[in-house]
Amino acid sequence: MAQANGTKPAGADADAVEVNTEDGEVVETVTQETARKAQRVVATHSADTTECIMLLAMLGVGPESAT
Repeated sequence: MAQANGTKPAGADADAVEVNTEDGEVVETVTQETARKAQRVVATHSADTTECIMLLAMLGVGPESAT
């Protein structure tokens, strides 16, 4: 995303997102590196396995979303 002065924020190229449209809803696809980092953080801070799976699914980075 460009800032007001037309430049990209620091690190913008390192974690670019792909934007798709499904049923009129905007869906952003994160890089695998970002997804893995999110999985690690959620797993570290989850109270139990069920909570971890639920939170990962909410973020769209759960095991069933990996291909």
